[in-house]
Amino acid sequence: MKKLVFSVALVALGAGCWWLTARTARFSIKKWDAKFGSVLRAGLSQIGVSDGDLLSSIHEIRKDPKGEWVVHRLSVARVSPDKQKILMKELEESGAEVKEEMRESVPTWVVKRGSRVYQEIQFAQP
Repeated sequence: MKKLVFSVALVALGAGCWWLTARTARFSIKKWDAKFGSVLRAGLSQIGVSDGDLLSSIHEIRKDPKGEWVVHRLSVARVSPDKQKILMKELEESGAEVKEEMRESVPTWVVKRGSRVYQEIQFAQP
């Protein structure tokens, strides 16, 4: 009888660990859009960007076979190149890959991790 109780407890423990691991992995993938959003907001505040400097802010939900995530498209005015470097460093330290592109002669950052794009930030000329 003791072996049966021990076996049932061991199976229940294994099932609980499997469930917890699967649930944690699913939410850890979704945490990147929230993490990069928090780093961006804190970084913009740190370099002195106010609400009046935000020209537009759009959130878009994207899906792929692995799940869904949020893409944040942001346009910011009046940010000097020195302050942009500080913000880029913060994003890269948080685990993002930041690539700078020119779109319609406006500098745009594409913030991604792996194949997923999490943010697109456009900087109007200071």
